[in-house]
Amino acid sequence: MRPFRTLLLVAGIAPTLTKAQEWDLFPLDQRSHYLHDTDDGPAVSVHLMDSVRPTPQGDVLYFRWKLGIPGSGDCMEEILASEITYWNMDPNPVDSLVARNDTVFYHHPEVAAPFYFLPGAAVGQGWTITSAHPGNGYDQITITCAGIDEEEFWGITDSVKTFTMEANGTLAGQTPVSDFQFRLSKHHGLLELVPFRSFLIHPASSDFFAMPLIGLERDGEAHGFRQPKFHDYFHLSVGDILVWRRDYDPGWAEDPGWTRYYRDSITSVSITADTVRYTLDRITEMETGELVYSSGQERIFSHERYGAAVENATYWYAVEIMGPGFVENLVWNNGPMLLSEHPVNLDTVVSMSFQSSEFVLLTELCEWGWIMNYYDSYEINTIAGVVEQCTHVNPSLDCQYLIAWRIDGVTYNDISLGIGSMRQGPVALEVFPNPASDRLELNGAMAPAPYRIIDARGAVVMAGTWTGGPIEVAGLRAGLYLVHVGAERPVRFMKQ
Repeated sequence: MRPFRTLLLVAGIAPTLTKAQEWDLFPLDQRSHYLHDTDDGPAVSVHLMDSVRPTPQGDVLYFRWKLGIPGSGDCMEEILASEITYWNMDPNPVDSLVARNDTVFYHHPEVAAPFYFLPGAAVGQGWTITSAHPGNGYDQITITCAGIDEEEFWGITDSVKTFTMEANGTLAGQTPVSDFQFRLSKHHGLLELVPFRSFLIHPASSDFFAMPLIGLERDGEAHGFRQPKFHDYFHLSVGDILVWRRDYDPGWAEDPGWTRYYRDSITSVSITADTVRYTLDRITEMETGELVYSSGQERIFSHERYGAAVENATYWYAVEIMGPGFVENLVWNNGPMLLSEHPVNLDTVVSMSFQSSEFVLLTELCEWGWIMNYYDSYEINTIAGVVEQCTHVNPSLDCQYLIAWRIDGVTYNDISLGIGSMRQGPVALEVFPNPASDRLELNGAMAPAPYRIIDARGAVVMAGTWTGGPIEVAGLRAGLYLVHVGAERPVRFMKQ
């Protein structure tokens, strides 16, 4: 049984979730799954409030605190206090909230006055958020409890408050905040929200958007979207076939590197609670066209190395997972759960990416170390498990991509090997000028195609769709970058 059709669940039975405190924005120990858009398509972020600490100023409510950071030992606080958390691109980056009396506060380091919310507000009651951030075109947004009704969602019936919003100004080209609303259920938290940060920082370049709740998990019960687990990613069977393209660029002008293809046929599968082991026969098509055969190879995927990443909350961290082996205690950051359709049977596919950069955690001392000019990244999905891996060790770049497969009898792209269609390889992508100052021109790729620009830390700093024209890079800091366009081999460029 494949997991594609089980990832989006709609409950048809009466809920048995334990009652939460009434009108909590994020009920304690509930995984709330919110949908939002990214440059790569629709995505899901997880909000898990799991800890409460009483203080004289009120109860501090922590997201993902008890969940911890796998591999961090006793160094979790050092990680959260470090600069690496600034790279967290969570669309609603709430690391903690403060609940005082009947008010919940969210503080942002760039703004003195906080955002706050009144979950217990009566119908007709409102309050005004004031922000003096210099980039804003207006400084006040009023939130009003407009009504309360009984609603049903995923077989759950609950009271739901609706909150409307009105600003004391508008900005040309910006979707007004009045187009959106908060919806708060009595026992299951926010059913729809606008990121809290938007109320404090809302220049014309930062549009408002809504994040609807599409699923929740608590006390072993799942309703709506269910976050995939370890075995949802690693489920191949005997007879499945994977075809890979590997691009190696040593980084020296006198050595152009090479491209090889691999065709893996699964001959044996062993699955336990914490390990999936594939035995396979491999055909390698060398860059010369020569075919090399080998049998009995193994690929081992353990819950210890992958489960902590895929089952942790999104936009979060782990230490010493995956990786090349010669670098210990790397700090990894995972991204959103991207949703897409299976390219053949159109079932739901969930993808996640994980990347490490130069940060290393010395766990015995809870101190930081750095490895310059290094990053490692993975992409994993519920079709085939790991589908992309790139390792950059200055100056070399080694990337492997899954380009075709036959899984559970379903074939995508050409799974043969040793024929012309499999040896087309990537077009030689060229970028100019290099170094670039304002614009980057591309040659050798077919438009339109998705692109992303990655910095020396391994972080995606720009992404979008390349339509054939120049890419504006004036906003990038000076330094070394990689540009990926479609399935072409990534190319380095310097920003000056």
